Amino acid sequence: MTSESKSLEEIDLLSFFEVEPTRLDGDTPWPYSQLTYRTRVGQYQIHFCITPSCLDVELSVSNGDSEVYRLEGLAVKDVRYHNDNGVE
Repeated sequence: MTSESKSLEEIDLLSFFEVEPTRLDGDTPWPYSQLTYRTRVGQYQIHFCITPSCLDVELSVSNGDSEVYRLEGLAVKDVRYHNDNGVE
């Protein structure tokens, strides 16, 4: 089994979330903007926000009005996209 793991790139987030992000400032290039991805997986709403230049991240998962998971990380060491034979 081949495993590919690498530092995050813009295309990785687009592929994973399958939605265009909302940018805090539409004119700012990818690494310097704050990007927010919102999507739904079954009954769960996913909210992921990242500022790639300083690697501040926020992830929350909600079911209806109830938040079931929240992660906030400031200046995290790295964010990686992981893919095993086409399975993200």
